[in-house]
Amino acid sequence: MFNFIKVTTEHIDTIIQLRLTLLKELDELSSPQEEQLMETATRKYLQNALSRNEFIPIWQK
Repeated sequence: MFNFIKVTTEHIDTIIQLRLTLLKELDELSSPQEEQLMETATRKYLQNALSRNEFIPIWQK
């Protein structure tokens, strides 16, 4: 059985880490500066989109 929860702003750090890990594995980030830019942009996007219900991911718990 699966237990799903709606992602909220509480989960932003986890989502960012998962995204950065994926991008690193795909060799999409070529420098620490690029990683920092991606983290900042993703955080800003998620904070705005989640607060306006424009991005509604579901997390398996």
